[in-house]
Amino acid sequence: NIEHGRHGNGNPGNRLVPYAIAVCFVIYALGEAEDGGVFNNLMHGDDLAEDNIPASDIAIGTDHWTHIFQQRKNFVRKYTRHADKDSLRWMRGPTTEDLIEHGGRKSGDSGGRNRHDPEDFDMYGTPSENRESVAVTRCTSTNYAITAYFCGSKVADNQDVDKLHVQEARSGTISDLELYLDALDELAPKKTHEDGGAQHRHVTAAQKKELRKAARRVFRFGMGSGKAQIDHVWTLVGNGHGLFWWLQSYISEYSLGTWMDKSKTALFNPMNTTELRRRLALLRILEEDKPAWDQEADDIYFELFDVRVNARKERLDQEWDKTLWQGGHVSFDIACQWPLKKQPKADSKSHSNRHAATNRDL
Repeated sequence: NIEHGRHGNGNPGNRLVPYAIAVCFVIYALGEAEDGGVFNNLMHGDDLAEDNIPASDIAIGTDHWTHIFQQRKNFVRKYTRHADKDSLRWMRGPTTEDLIEHGGRKSGDSGGRNRHDPEDFDMYGTPSENRESVAVTRCTSTNYAITAYFCGSKVADNQDVDKLHVQEARSGTISDLELYLDALDELAPKKTHEDGGAQHRHVTAAQKKELRKAARRVFRFGMGSGKAQIDHVWTLVGNGHGLFWWLQSYISEYSLGTWMDKSKTALFNPMNTTELRRRLALLRILEEDKPAWDQEADDIYFELFDVRVNARKERLDQEWDKTLWQGGHVSFDIACQWPLKKQPKADSKSHSNRHAATNRDL
């Protein structure tokens, strides 16, 4: 499959494939126009133009979860339009460096140099696979889009290859986030039990304002292991009211909208600090050194990311040496504290320091 993706099959008709894809997309988009789908949204202005920050520009009181879900069919493609991409990739086809196994049927690109590019439309899959590929399943693209929505495209760009120096000293650990949650719990109004009775702790208006401000943060998470089968990125967004949105997609498996619908139906997303702490504990287990990738690890990965690694690799006929598992590493950075009034400079080290994920900051 990879060799086919690199060299093609020698048929001159292959040159027409990009144009066929474009025609199919237009037909699909027009079909979605009536219910606020791809065509309607793509043609409705540019939310990121002139350094706009979408989450800051919409009406106060907007339910951002619902707002994102309503745009699920094109949200990721819409908010990755300003990303630094390989604009000629569709003409030259994927290179050796770009290639990864995609869906078990064909070769795909890994998202370009900065990993922002959404995958190509899956013309040869099932109708469900086609819809998911249009909505985008690449986790790095989804992470970029969510960051751009809440923090602006300049912040989303600060993870680009040529700006990696900005990321120095910004990496936080699971322990750092737990300390942050401890601080939020201290600020939050809660019941205290004294002499067998229950009473609400008094919280001043100033403390409530401080809590809302501290709770509105966008965290970009990643789990690295040195194995493409396991590595994943996702986004955690604090909504300012004690809840967190765990937002993600998974390449060739599901899109952001599908995840939001499924996780909300399962009643754990949006999640409170108790559920978030439980998930952090599960991530800790995946960080542990093990003799091999065992059933416990597979079950935890499924609970967190809705993908079974063993079954996926067997289905896609990919090499997967489970005996070489040596644990992963989970880290995050703080993209921004939202809502932002204006976009900061992309290469500003002061911005990096201001949002460094350290114990002092959290």
